[in-house]
Amino acid sequence: MSQIRILGISCQANCSHLAEVPMTVKINLSGHANPELERLGFLFPGAIQVDLADPELAQKLVNFLRPHISSADVVIVALPGLAPLAALTVAVIHGLSGTFPTIQPLIRGESGFVPGPCQDLQELRNSVARQSRVGIVNL
Repeated sequence: MSQIRILGISCQANCSHLAEVPMTVKINLSGHANPELERLGFLFPGAIQVDLADPELAQKLVNFLRPHISSADVVIVALPGLAPLAALTVAVIHGLSGTFPTIQPLIRGESGFVPGPCQDLQELRNSVARQSRVGIVNL
C-alpha cells in the first residue's frame, strides 16, 4: 500500500500501476461553486481573488496549482466568464507563432482601467517547466 495525493486529498491505495497512467485533474476556477461541476468530479478551491498588478502573481499561481498538477496529468479547468475565449486565443496564438504571447492586463486605477505590468507567457512557461523537472542538473 502506498499513499497518493489527489487534489489535496490523501488516500491509501495499492497504486504502483498508476505511475504509467495519467490522472485527470478537474479544477473549477470559475469563482463559483457549481453542483453540476462537482458531480463531474471538479474540485472547487474557493473563489480566488487576485491583484493583477502583483509582480508575484504568476509564482503564487504556480504555488497554488503545483500540488494538484504534474506533467503527466490531463487537466480540465472550468474558467470564469470570458476567460475561455482568452484561453482559446492564447492557444491559437501559440499554434500560429510557436510561442505563447505576452499579455497586457488592464487594472483598475484612479482614472479607470490602466495598463498593468506585462507578463511574458512564454518566459513564464519556460521557467515553470525548468522548475518542474526533477533530477535534471543545469550546468
